[in-house]
Amino acid sequence: MSGQVEPVNDQDFEQHVLRSDVPVIVYFSAERSGPCEALKPTLLQAADEYDGRVKFVELDIDENNQTARRYGISAAPDLMMVIDGSVEGHKAGLMSRGQMTTWIEANIW
Repeated sequence: MSGQVEPVNDQDFEQHVLRSDVPVIVYFSAERSGPCEALKPTLLQAADEYDGRVKFVELDIDENNQTARRYGISAAPDLMMVIDGSVEGHKAGLMSRGQMTTWIEANIW
C-alpha cells in the first residue's frame, strides 16, 4: 500500500493529529497556491517512503483557519511535525526531497 496525504479539518485535527500513535507531518496548504502545488509531489514521495511509520495529513488554511491560527500559520506551504501530541518541528516554504528527508530524519529519529 502506498502512502497517502489525508485531508483533515478543524473538527477532526485533534483526533487524527494530536492523538495519533505515530508521528504526523501536517501540511498546511492553500488552494490556488503555486508553492503548495510545487511542494505536493515531494510530499507524496515522502508519504510513500515513510508509509506506516509517519502519517501525512493536509489542512487547508483558508477553510480551517481556527487550527492554522492556533499554530501561528499565516501562509502556505508550511509543515509541522507532531509527535505524541506535541509540536516537535516546523518548516515553512518550499523544500527539495532531500531537504524534506533530512528534516524528517532529524526530528523523528
